[in-house]
Amino acid sequence: MATIPLLKEAGLGLNTIRSLTTGADRATRHAILRPAAEELRSTIAAARASLELIKGGLNRGFEDVTRCPNHRRLVTERVGTMQ
Repeated sequence: MATIPLLKEAGLGLNTIRSLTTGADRATRHAILRPAAEELRSTIAAARASLELIKGGLNRGFEDVTRCPNHRRLVTERVGTMQ
């Protein structure tokens, strides 16, 4: 019974949990878990980038964040990816 809450905490849905806990073989488990792991890696990378941005804002000596060269670089990079 403890498996279900653990897998839910890992971000897996009930259908996925059901598939994993009904005797799935190793290949099936890997096929199910690989995309979940990749999605989690992407989420972690985005969270790390957000944390760096926030930490940068806390450490800047600029009264106006838009004058910070690092902030301007990040904005330029973001605008470039949107085009």
